Amino acid sequence: MALTVVLAYDIAADSRRTRLAAALEGWGYRIQESVFSLRLEDDELGQVRTCVDEIIDVGVKDGE
Repeated sequence: MALTVVLAYDIAADSRRTRLAAALEGWGYRIQESVFSLRLEDDELGQVRTCVDEIIDVGVKDGE
């Protein structure tokens, strides 16, 4: 069953913000600058969460 997910973020680092937006465009479309609407199958939700977690990993400095 498909899910509609609205994902919003506030990321200060330009490189992370750009990478996240590019990744999210593969799953949905941009509503506003940092807000996306994603139409996902149940199994894709976990993939999106993993991708987002990897990109915004606060334990890693930009450029590492």
